[in-house]
Amino acid sequence: MEFLKKYYSRVYDGLKRTKRIKWVFVVILSIPVCIFLYQYLATGNKLITGDFDYYAQMYEAFRISVLKYGQFPSWNPWMAGGLPLYANPQFGLVSIQSILSLIFGAIYGLKLAFIIHALAGFWGMYVLGKKVLKTDTLRSILIAYIWVFCGFFAGHGISHFTFSLFYLLPWLIIFIYNRKDKWAWLWLALIESFIILSSIHYAFLMTGVAVGIYFILNLLSGEFRDKKLILTLKISKSDILFALKFLAVVIVLCGYRFMTTLMYVSANERVVNVERMVTYPDTIFSAIFLPIGTFLKVPKNLDWGWIEYSMYIGMGAGIALLVCIIFIIKRAFWGPKIKSINKMKFVLPIIIIGVLCLVLALGDFGKLSPYHLLHTLPGFTQTRVSSRWLIMTAFAILVFLLAWRTNKKLINILLLLSVIELFLTFGPPRVIGQNQISIPDNTSFSETFTQYDNGRKHLNMREDINNSYYYSTSKNIGQIYADDSMINTLNKVYGTSKCGINKNKDCSLVLSKNATISHWSPNKIVLERESKGEIKLNMNVQDGWRVNNKYIYADAKQLNPKTTFIIPDDNIQTYTLEYAPEFSPSWIIGEIMHKSN
Repeated sequence: MEFLKKYYSRVYDGLKRTKRIKWVFVVILSIPVCIFLYQYLATGNKLITGDFDYYAQMYEAFRISVLKYGQFPSWNPWMAGGLPLYANPQFGLVSIQSILSLIFGAIYGLKLAFIIHALAGFWGMYVLGKKVLKTDTLRSILIAYIWVFCGFFAGHGISHFTFSLFYLLPWLIIFIYNRKDKWAWLWLALIESFIILSSIHYAFLMTGVAVGIYFILNLLSGEFRDKKLILTLKISKSDILFALKFLAVVIVLCGYRFMTTLMYVSANERVVNVERMVTYPDTIFSAIFLPIGTFLKVPKNLDWGWIEYSMYIGMGAGIALLVCIIFIIKRAFWGPKIKSINKMKFVLPIIIIGVLCLVLALGDFGKLSPYHLLHTLPGFTQTRVSSRWLIMTAFAILVFLLAWRTNKKLINILLLLSVIELFLTFGPPRVIGQNQISIPDNTSFSETFTQYDNGRKHLNMREDINNSYYYSTSKNIGQIYADDSMINTLNKVYGTSKCGINKNKDCSLVLSKNATISHWSPNKIVLERESKGEIKLNMNVQDGWRVNNKYIYADAKQLNPKTTFIIPDDNIQTYTLEYAPEFSPSWIIGEIMHKSN
């Protein structure tokens, strides 16, 4: 008996040490990622200029709606005369960033969420290499760092916050590959749902391209008959069951989000400029393999800023890929055939995806171009900046390098050089909290909602913080002249009767001056009439607004700043305006109460 106790004690202590070693391993390898993102981790509530101001505004609107007014975040009254908030495809109500925003504030919450996504991306790529491709530990670590440090994420950074979801791409591939595992369908569904709930359109992109194409290709098998390759599609019962269980969970978790967002987006398609959708081959090559913006100057006459093109994986990784290609050509013509790639059946579909996305990145160069044809598909009609598809190409290259078996020492040395280069050029040695603005400490939230027109001066918030979308919202001040990526109100607002740069310089909510506001909140406004006549409001018309329980603009599904919100003169003294779009919590409660009466 004593022997068994000692044996058990030794085994238990060994397991404890093993677990401890694993945790130390995880912590040590995670530290460089946190150091690389030091500019976010150590800068607190400093505001980042550019598009980040737009994302911070959305989550600040969410915080105020929930914490200040106790309302479901349906409407965003502080942006562009008022826009749907929950239905905005770039807003994630159920997400890491929403939880952290409630706890730490919108700005720092988003920064912490970005770091968490980056760490998830690092370990996803590591697991993909180590567990799926059976790559050695060093190679898996190096490729994981390159994935996190590459130009796509470093270039866009937190400014395009939703792009951080691409960090999770390796995990989607992992669980598709391991779909025969008992709970793989559930893990895949949870990750997919997490992406959809954070940003629905990037869920479509990643799943539809990276996972969907791979899944189909993995089901294809072929054989030669009479010197012809015959392809047959073989779908096992287990694969069908996997797909059904996966879809069931996603529908349960995300069906409501998908439905409400689809209603908003389908009625408010943004303007897409086809002329700005062509990327030339030399630009694509530079975007992946050349140190543009660091050692080399940015090319001129680009349609977008270089951050929209950069997918840079480092000079070492580029040379490593060249070494592999030369080796393949040499062995094909002059040497013995040897197996150079692990898990070729798994890697080949990803390479095909990378090549397909490389062609898509060329853009809309003709009616038969793949990108032009893609635009005809539902869900892709509003996509722009074709060069962003290169992220799949960069991912395919890194997977290829993960799977490469020969020239191990040389390839690892080259990859290490890339990691060092990317860290030095995109990390703290070169970028330490730059382009961040301190928020005044004495900011107070006004009990009275006001509006103003900054004339697009939000681009110059460094000169005046009051022009910031986020900062004005934090003071309960809305911006009439503002932009939203879905409806482009920035361009449509010219020539309206609203305030500022247009005809009427008075930015009050009641334009007609014949009513006062007795109650205001994001989703509910109460007006008291003071004199006869139509009551004109300085906010967007939308079909979700009901006035005294009547949807007077039931057909106005498209948000158009040129349409004035008018309440007709019907001899009523008090008007209660409540934003309750179809299928919203307020709408559901209203329907239940109406039927019960």
